[in-house]
Amino acid sequence: MNDNSSCGGWTRLAAIVPSPNVILEPDMIALLPSGVTAHFARVGLETALTEELLEQMADELMHESRKLALLSPAALGYGCTSGSYFQEGDFDERMVRRMMEASGGIPATTATTAALAALRELGVWQIAFISPYEQAMHIRGIDYFSRRGFAVRGDACLGLMEEEAIGQVTTETISELVQRADSPRVEAIFISCTGLPSLAALPTLVAEQNKPVLTSNLTFTWHLLHLAGVLDTLTARSLLTAQWQ
Repeated sequence: MNDNSSCGGWTRLAAIVPSPNVILEPDMIALLPSGVTAHFARVGLETALTEELLEQMADELMHESRKLALLSPAALGYGCTSGSYFQEGDFDERMVRRMMEASGGIPATTATTAALAALRELGVWQIAFISPYEQAMHIRGIDYFSRRGFAVRGDACLGLMEEEAIGQVTTETISELVQRADSPRVEAIFISCTGLPSLAALPTLVAEQNKPVLTSNLTFTWHLLHLAGVLDTLTARSLLTAQWQ
């Protein structure tokens, strides 16, 4: 494959998004620095975050990766947080390998892989886990981070399954969840789900909690930029910390 990912001075990033998700795309675009464009494909035919839907989206991943590879992006990602960890073991890592195989070797990530990378970049290991999910999926998220060395010192969820309802959660509700889960032992707060409109809440949240607050869409975009080689180390770190330092 020809390396046209920076053709004409623009760097292209590619993301695979759950079909009913209307939050990830505008969040990514808002976070991108000048000279970087984002391009998207969609997977799934249902609106509820059931295991059947997550399985369906995972099955479509390679096909959509092949299509996005035609754009020659500098990096490729799967933008579904629960869809990256709903199976046990190294499921997210296997999806990264599948995307890279299908795309001809384009650097790839998932929403959870990106979150791990961001937390490790900041050197924080005691976290609070926030999600809009129903309880069983929420617990799987806690287990995912725990099995990778993070101590989950607090958590809160909303019990939602429908993507439309998740996309309508208010800033006030997100703030309440964060306050419920935070404690002096928590070093950073991770707000899960690329369909949750949490990015706009960050300035308020960091002012209230005075510690790193990361969202799925923030860490996902950051990791794609990192994989694309767009950000140097200092700039990459500042994208994660600018909201609270």
